[in-house]
Amino acid sequence: MGAWDYCQRGFWHVHKGTRADGMAAYGLFEQALTLDPNLADAHLGLARALIVQWDYGAVEDFAPFVRQARESALQAAALDSENPQAQYVLAQTSHWAGDVGAAIAHASRAIELNGNFALGHFYLGIGLSLDGRHEAALEAIETGLRLSPRDPRASTWLANKARALYHLRRYEEAIETALAAHKRTCRDTRFARWQRENLALVFGPLFRPSCP
Repeated sequence: MGAWDYCQRGFWHVHKGTRADGMAAYGLFEQALTLDPNLADAHLGLARALIVQWDYGAVEDFAPFVRQARESALQAAALDSENPQAQYVLAQTSHWAGDVGAAIAHASRAIELNGNFALGHFYLGIGLSLDGRHEAALEAIETGLRLSPRDPRASTWLANKARALYHLRRYEEAIETALAAHKRTCRDTRFARWQRENLALVFGPLFRPSCP
């Protein structure tokens, strides 16, 4: 197989969204880079494979994963400066590294490259909310939801929308949105731990919604 073939197999595993698939994807992207060290998608895939491992795998110490993913995403962006996916991954890794300003900047750049890139809007919303700009965050997340109404990670985006509404003191809407996020989480438990944090913020730590 060629480098591109390894990349395609790697992305298939990435989209499965489990830690085991993230590890399998990582190996495939490494093989791609052995064949073609300048293949931007292979560097991007390596970063995404690392993100899958910590995001869906309950990793105890994700700091090393964040650092390596960021380095790979920077390499991908250097090789292909017009790829919004690379900027999105840089927004993710900046967020997890605690650099909210960089997360906002990279998400904004992703949207500049492709105004219809829903993930860019979603992550811009997360960054703006963490920066205290909740009205702008709400607008960004709602734009993302309009662009991708059936997004696989809709529960995550809805939970962050609930958080923005909570900070805006729109409590009834926050509750409604948080419950919608929880309902999506019941369908896909990979995102449950992050949603619990947002639901606890809205409802309080004693709230324990159950799945049907």
